[in-house]
Amino acid sequence: MLLLLLLGGEEKNQHKNEEETDLPEADKTDTLENLFDIRLGLIEDRYLHLTKEKQEPIYFITAKSFANVPEKERVKDYNDSKLIELRQVKTLLSSWIKKLENGILKAENDKKDRDEMGNLLSEKTYIKEKRLLEKEDFLIAIRGEPRGYSMFHLQDVFENYNIVYTHYFVRLRPRDNFGFDTEYIHLILEQLTKRKLVEEFRKILADKGLKSYASFNSISIDRLRSTKIKYHPEKETQIKIIERYKNEYDKTQKQNLNFYQLEENIYRSISIND
Repeated sequence: MLLLLLLGGEEKNQHKNEEETDLPEADKTDTLENLFDIRLGLIEDRYLHLTKEKQEPIYFITAKSFANVPEKERVKDYNDSKLIELRQVKTLLSSWIKKLENGILKAENDKKDRDEMGNLLSEKTYIKEKRLLEKEDFLIAIRGEPRGYSMFHLQDVFENYNIVYTHYFVRLRPRDNFGFDTEYIHLILEQLTKRKLVEEFRKILADKGLKSYASFNSISIDRLRSTKIKYHPEKETQIKIIERYKNEYDKTQKQNLNFYQLEENIYRSISIND
């Protein structure tokens, strides 16, 4: 009887877990080219760090401008711990932000743009305003293993500074006629990058027997544009998926903190103060 009860409980739990993992079927299919305006970044040395129309300062971000994980001390005490919020992941380095805010980057860029007489270099061109990053943009690094970067949580930077991206990135900007929820579309692009694009990149390395990949881009722009994805067309469904994703992320973070606290407690229980 006990065994039957346990098996019955397991079946209920399994059914519950299956319900929790089910997602609405994504029933629309299209190419990335139809869904997004896709552009390769700029080679910084060829351009002035100024906008074309208003000649305002421009700043380039590179892969080195990003922190792949938040800057965070190891957990010392559960009550003093802070959850790593989703918006903190893959954000800009605080050191890069400080150089931006303190005018250091502007001074460095101005030096690159002028000759010994202080005149703007004639061989360099201004950057069109339409190349500036916006919060709807998603970047994919194409040197080395592909890595995705959402611009959604960096909008405060874009409101105060003109930011563009180097040729080490491809930018995907949702086309207006689809009306996507920005967080949703960035989420599915992140999953596409982490799985499909990384898998294809590793296959290229294996097929060519390469250990170093510095000499070629990990993604073909034409291949990216022709890639097809399925998506949820209803905005209400998109928002529900995002809310669920955030909730699961928060639960995972709390579980990690509980685990770190357990480790700390175990260590304290065996420690001897010399």
